[in-house]
Amino acid sequence: MSSVVTLSLNNSLQELPRLGQAVRDLCKRRRVPNAILYSVNLAVDELFTNVVTHGYEDDESHEISIRIAVDDSSIEIEMIDDGVAFNPWQDAPVPRLDTPLETRAIGGLGLHLVKSLMNSLDYQRSDGRNCIRMRKDYSPAAESAA
Repeated sequence: MSSVVTLSLNNSLQELPRLGQAVRDLCKRRRVPNAILYSVNLAVDELFTNVVTHGYEDDESHEISIRIAVDDSSIEIEMIDDGVAFNPWQDAPVPRLDTPLETRAIGGLGLHLVKSLMNSLDYQRSDGRNCIRMRKDYSPAAESAA
C-alpha cells in the first residue's frame, strides 16, 4: 500500500520549501533511506525550478500540481503544469561533460542530473499541459549502497 501526497503550488520559487518539506515528510513516514530521499528531493527541486523559471511566457499566477506516491520499493512523482510545451528528456540541450566548465553552453546539466538520479522518466503533453512522471526504486538495503 502506498502513501500519497498531492500538492497544488503556485509557479513561484517561494514554494520550494513547501515542496521539499512534503517530500521529506512523506519519505520519513515511509522510512525511505536518506540517500534515496536526497536524490528524489534534488530531482523534484530541479524540475520544479525549471518549470517556474522557464515554463511561462507571462507573469501571471499558474498552478503546478504535484503528486508524490511512496510504497515499500519506489517513489513516484507526477508534476503537471500549463507552461509552454517542453519535453525535458528530448528538448533539453545535451551538456558537454567533456569540456571545461567555463566553455560549456548554459542549460541541460540539471536535467542530466535528474536523468542520472531517477530510474524511470516519462513526459506527455495533453490538453495544453506538461505531465512529467518519474520513479526512483529503492530497498531498505539502498541506504548503504546509494
